[in-house]
Amino acid sequence: IPAVDASKIIHNGVIGLSIPGSKGNLECDLLVCPLRDASGALGSVELIAGNGSKTVPSGTARSGLSWTTDHDEVPTVVCEGVATGLAIYAATGRVPACAGGCTNLGAVASSLAARHDGLDGFVAADRGNGEESARRAAAAVGWRLVVPEGLPEGGSDYNDLFNRLGQTDRGQEIRRQFDAAKVPEKEA
Repeated sequence: IPAVDASKIIHNGVIGLSIPGSKGNLECDLLVCPLRDASGALGSVELIAGNGSKTVPSGTARSGLSWTTDHDEVPTVVCEGVATGLAIYAATGRVPACAGGCTNLGAVASSLAARHDGLDGFVAADRGNGEESARRAAAAVGWRLVVPEGLPEGGSDYNDLFNRLGQTDRGQEIRRQFDAAKVPEKEA
């Protein structure tokens, strides 16, 4: 990529691109999210297009890597997507580790728990496919499981709930759900 327009930086490594070309600059509706391990080492990037499609460059591993809003603080919530993580952060102030999908929740939670012994953490589920993966991940590390309640029709995650709730209710309702969360039992 020939250039990155620094004025397009959105937040802590999530950027929009402006690529100079023969017919002017191409303004890409693309987010580039650095994926790091629990120690903060860069392992890959996730590319998210404006239409919501996502990819990690071929040949790079994803397991145990996540994107977070703040590399100076230890994440205390493992969730699936970046939008979900940003909604949780805005509503609760809790730093998320966005795993990129339900199949990576367990690896991210395990690596954070191993690196930060005694961490009081949460695993935030998406309704549907991600719910069981989140429950297993939370049980494995002894963290609380939080599952969004009161979703709009067709909604599945805390970003959908955040967008449904009114401006004044967002933080209060999502914080209430986090406060009520419990550690799930391990399977026998």
